Amino acid sequence: MAVLQRYRIVNPDPHIADGFAALLEKYPYLHDHLADALIAATAWKKNLEVVTTNPRHFTPIAEIHVRRFPEG
Repeated sequence: MAVLQRYRIVNPDPHIADGFAALLEKYPYLHDHLADALIAATAWKKNLEVVTTNPRHFTPIAEIHVRRFPEG
């Protein structure tokens, strides 16, 4: 929780919604992973990096940069 308190909440906006729709169209496998699609769209449209313990669903997405946590 201490780590998460350093970050801000990003609410979806029309720009993110457009990105979400574009990613679903380009990457059909995301239809089974809608939360990951929303995370990816947010990262893409806000120019953020996705840091995750399970990069498997994110690494195919060319529009975003993914970092495995913990790195190793």
